Amino acid sequence: DGFYKGGQQLNFIVNYSENVILNTTAGIPSLNIVLDGVNRSAIYYSGTGSNSLIFRYTIVTGDLDLNGIALGAHIVLNSATIRDAGGNNANLALNAVGSTTNVLVDAVAPAIPASFTATAGNAKNSLTWLENTENDIDSYKIYAGTANNPTTLLTTIPAPAITYHHNALLNGTTYYYRISAVDKVGNESPLSVSVFAK
Repeated sequence: DGFYKGGQQLNFIVNYSENVILNTTAGIPSLNIVLDGVNRSAIYYSGTGSNSLIFRYTIVTGDLDLNGIALGAHIVLNSATIRDAGGNNANLALNAVGSTTNVLVDAVAPAIPASFTATAGNAKNSLTWLENTENDIDSYKIYAGTANNPTTLLTTIPAPAITYHHNALLNGTTYYYRISAVDKVGNESPLSVSVFAK
């Protein structure tokens, strides 16, 4: 259960009452999974020679399912074979499958915060931006430096704040800033274009 984001893995374990042997010379078996109407395949990962086969799907950018993933009804052989020590074909149907209602996927990054501006003051700069419209924004990250396109994190501002004051600065020095939005799963938007104040 829980949220999964891009790069994380969904592992599915299929248990048998006896050890089974996979022959993957002609193909690799898989399990069908559905992410909000989009078909994906969890590919056989390990377990031949034991009574538990592990299938794995690695979440990719753009995957999304906030209602709980769905699992296919059987193993897809893809020309592979799964047999016991006596050479009998294994049952491919999935029985007594646990609930996947709370297995949620969010690999969609938020939008870049809009209207990001920096205004100079006395030994400080005031930063403002528009609140993102997504309903799962957790925070905003502000990057700063004295060179254009900074990549050093200055601070993280909890949502729904839309202002930040950068204090104790040197008057006459140009400071550059970029901002990103982060959702509750940890997906971060691309960085904004640089703004600056002097």
